[in-house]
Amino acid sequence: MFQSILKKYKIDFEPQFILGSKIFDFYLKESNTLVEIQGDYWHGNAEIYEQFSWYQVKVQKKDLEKKNIAIGRGYNYLDVWEKELNDDKKSVIDRMVEMEIIKNKTI
Repeated sequence: MFQSILKKYKIDFEPQFILGSKIFDFYLKESNTLVEIQGDYWHGNAEIYEQFSWYQVKVQKKDLEKKNIAIGRGYNYLDVWEKELNDDKKSVIDRMVEMEIIKNKTI
C-alpha cells in the first residue's frame, strides 16, 4: 500500500535498503529518507495496545535503535503504522508533504 503512494507521486525509491547491519523498508532517494512500515501487532502500536508483550517491547527497542542509526547518519526518517495506512492514508500523505517528500500533492 505504501509503495502505491510512492508510485502515484512518482517518488524514486529503493526497497529493502541496507544501512550497516540494518535493513530499512524503503529508501527515498530525492529526500534522503529512510522509511519503516510498522505492523500494528509486531511493533506494538500504542493506539491499539495498552500493554505490550515482551516481544513487542524487544521490537520497539530495535525500532528505536534503527531510527537513531538513520538520523545519526544524516538520513531523514519516517515511520508509518499499518493502522494509519489502512484507516487514514491521507495522514500519511500529509506527513510526507510536510517532510517535503511529496512535492506536488495534486497528482
